[in-house]
Amino acid sequence: MGNGLIRRRSVDTYTYDASDWGAAKTVSINAVLVDPNIKAMYSVTKEAGFDLWMLNSRIRFDFTYFIKDQKDQIDNIPTVQGTGYTGMLTNIGDVESKGYEWGLTVSPVRTKDWNWDVSASFTHYRATITRLSDKFTTNGYVFANYDGKTKVKIAVGEEIGNIYEANPILKVKTGKYAGMYLLDSEGGEFQISGDVLNQMEELLLL
Repeated sequence: MGNGLIRRRSVDTYTYDASDWGAAKTVSINAVLVDPNIKAMYSVTKEAGFDLWMLNSRIRFDFTYFIKDQKDQIDNIPTVQGTGYTGMLTNIGDVESKGYEWGLTVSPVRTKDWNWDVSASFTHYRATITRLSDKFTTNGYVFANYDGKTKVKIAVGEEIGNIYEANPILKVKTGKYAGMYLLDSEGGEFQISGDVLNQMEELLLL
């Protein structure tokens, strides 16, 4: 399975603005560069499973385990603002998804002219970054930052969807009040872990 590149993605373009800017017309370059060595994304999926039918097909159960490797995923990475571009479209890395799914169908009523089937299904998987382009920083790249506190980053070994809190509130560890939030000496503000904040800033390359 693959995802090819269309011409718009593989060729830099310019946009012409017909409105006057003083005595001159304006031409704007496409805001995103395109890596000249960009490759088409593709995926390889491996599956194994079984189907189980019982009681003259009144109970049907199926189970599948799968591993899906998505190679050469395509996305934008940031560039220096002085280049005039906001980013560059390139291959950012590989992601491996592992998981399973099952389905169950029960036919409690079956006659010559009418069937009543009840079905249920469940899917569970985890996606992990297995390779990251060397165009990113060594330890990953923060691509979402909410209020300077909560951050989402991509790095080798990270699961897709992991979220980091840069300044967690301290809690009482033991005793009668274990689990409760710690307040400052005046009792008006929550205590923030400075050590954890520094560790997270180093981890996230801030």
